[in-house]
Amino acid sequence: LLVALPPLKGVKGADVITSGVEYFRGYNWSYDVVVDDYDGTNACIVGVSPIFSGVVMVPSTLGGYRVGDLGKIGEIEQPNLTEISIPSGLNLWSSGWFHEKCPNLTSISCYTEPGAHSWLLSENGMVLIDWNGTGLKILCSPPNSPITQYSVPLNVKYLSYHAFTSCRNLEVIQIHEGVELDVAVFAYCSNLKSVVLPSDAKEIPRDLCWECESLSDIIIPDTVNVIGSYAFGGCLNRFVVIPSAVEEIGTHAFASSLGPKAIYFLGRPPMKCDMEAFCYATNNIGYYRFENRHAWHEVADKYGRWCGLNLKCTGVEPHGCDWANGTIELGWYGVATN
Repeated sequence: LLVALPPLKGVKGADVITSGVEYFRGYNWSYDVVVDDYDGTNACIVGVSPIFSGVVMVPSTLGGYRVGDLGKIGEIEQPNLTEISIPSGLNLWSSGWFHEKCPNLTSISCYTEPGAHSWLLSENGMVLIDWNGTGLKILCSPPNSPITQYSVPLNVKYLSYHAFTSCRNLEVIQIHEGVELDVAVFAYCSNLKSVVLPSDAKEIPRDLCWECESLSDIIIPDTVNVIGSYAFGGCLNRFVVIPSAVEEIGTHAFASSLGPKAIYFLGRPPMKCDMEAFCYATNNIGYYRFENRHAWHEVADKYGRWCGLNLKCTGVEPHGCDWANGTIELGWYGVATN
C-alpha cells in the first residue's frame, strides 16, 4: 500500500506540473514534479511504500527530474530505518525528519551522480554543507549515532538548527572558537553530560540544551551577553556560573526540577531577566554567590527577590557546597533560598 501524502502545490511557491510513482531499490516512490522560484523544475517525494527498513538509498532522479526535496516524506514514521544515503544535491528543508521520525538511524551518507548538482557532504555519519564559502555547516546528525564524544572540526563554522537534537549516545561535545550556534542544537540529548561552548560566543541561543537531563557540566564563556529562553531548561546543571557580561536571561533558561544546586553570579544583576528564568529550580538551589555583593545587596534590600529567586540576606558565609565535585567556601556574602 502506497503511503500517499498531500501534494506540495504552493510550498516555496511551487506549482505541480505532473505526478508519478517510480520503483527504485526496493521501494515505490511517489512524487510531484514542481516548478518553484528557488529550485526550478524538480521532483519532490510525497510518499513511499513499503515503510523503510535497514539501509535505504534515496533516488537522485524520479520521472527524469532531479529529486530536490524529501517533501512530505518527513511526516512518515520510520522506526526501522538504520542507515540512509541521500543525493548530494538534495535540499534538506526536512532535515528535522531524521531526529523526529527515525529514532534508530545511525548514519546518513551522501552520494553524487555524474553531472548532478552537489552541495551536501557527509562525515562521521553526519550531513554538512559548504556555507557560502565561509566554512562548513553541520546540518544534522542521526539520533542513534554511535558517537559518544565529538570535537567539532576546525573547518566547521556553523551548527544548524537541531543539528544534534535527540542524539541519545552523545555524552561530550567540544566547540571551538568562531563557531556560530543555531537554535536547539543539542535539545533532547538525554545522555549529554558536558558541553564546551565557543570561547568567543556572544549569545546562548534558545533551547540550545533543552531537556538534556544528564547535563551537569556547562561553562558559559565570559563573552556571553544573552542567555536565551529555555537554553538549559530541564538540565541537571549541578552548578551554574553567570559571567559578568550577561545582560539578559530569557524565560525558563535554567528552569529545571533537577537543578541547579548552586549559582555563582560574577557581576551585577543582569539588566533584563525573565521572572521565570529559574522557575522549578528554586527549591533545589542551596547557595548563591555574588561577586559584586554590594549591587546584589541593594536588590535584596529593595525587593527581597530577583527573577523568582528569594533573596534572604544572611550577612554571613554559608559553610560551603559541592562545587565541581569539591567543597569550597562561597565567600563574602551568603544568600539563601526560601
